[in-house]
Amino acid sequence: MKKIVASVVVLVLLISNSISVHAGYIGINSCEIGLSSNMLNCYTSGAVTDGTLVSLWSFTGNKSQQWEYRGEANGRSSLRSAANPAMALNANRSYIGVNANVITAETNVLKDYTLLTKPVYPNDTAITMVSRAGHAYTIYLTSHGANAICTWEYKNSSDNQIYHQFYF
Repeated sequence: MKKIVASVVVLVLLISNSISVHAGYIGINSCEIGLSSNMLNCYTSGAVTDGTLVSLWSFTGNKSQQWEYRGEANGRSSLRSAANPAMALNANRSYIGVNANVITAETNVLKDYTLLTKPVYPNDTAITMVSRAGHAYTIYLTSHGANAICTWEYKNSSDNQIYHQFYF
């Protein structure tokens, strides 16, 4: 009987630990043909800091490939890195084609890190930033193949702007 109780306690602890560690974090992989095992990734071998670029990278399981949607003051959400939740996916609005990166959300313009995710298929979405002064159209997170930095572009008809999201 003691062995059964001990086994149940260990099982409950393992389950509760796995839920608390991964609760809320998602992985985001590309729907681009041939790249489904590539994840949205903070492009660094060290700490995720202000200005770290965002790429598509083969799955490693590292926290730099885990993300969390967080509600923001304007009613939209931001996409925060699990490796450093102070960093939010960012769009520098200076021009189209600019590299995607993460930046300290609290010091950034709210509209430059709040997202709209647009359903494309039942489990797939487009990750977009709303239009604002200087950009009349919504911009889309765009991948450019494996091990390449993502950019912000206007909508295209390719599958390089469609992502699948799953919970860890």
